[in-house]
Amino acid sequence: MGFKVNSGGISGAISDPYSKDALDHAELYYEEIRHRTDDIEKIAKLTGHTPEQILKVKNFLFLDTHILSSGIKRFDPSFEIAESWQRLSDMQRFVQPHDFTLIEHELMEMDLINKGLSQEEAHKETCKKYDYPTETRKFYADLQEQSNPRIDKL
Repeated sequence: MGFKVNSGGISGAISDPYSKDALDHAELYYEEIRHRTDDIEKIAKLTGHTPEQILKVKNFLFLDTHILSSGIKRFDPSFEIAESWQRLSDMQRFVQPHDFTLIEHELMEMDLINKGLSQEEAHKETCKKYDYPTETRKFYADLQEQSNPRIDKL
């Protein structure tokens, strides 16, 4: 992947999205996102979607409760999603391709849920077209490789 890591592009240079630092960051940033009012217009303008579509995505990801295998609750905070939202709203010069995929993924997933699929079924179906999880895994694997390059023995 041809991305360049710059300071400010990734929060605190966290390269492991499953580390305690990453999860702590995600929890804090999700709470901040829930109280923001300036992100919708910025993301709409950047992505070409309507403010209404972006508001629906925001509500779906950060505010609404869902029927999940673990019960009726909000989605657990995700470092990857928190970082994508932050780049889309505040750090647009660092936006990555998977950040745009996030919006497309969530719009399609919501549409499939509205058509009667469970959240899990809708997510699996959506990943066939907009595979945000795979794109983020590759991004963070590449980032970890850049942060900790292997030294091959000669």
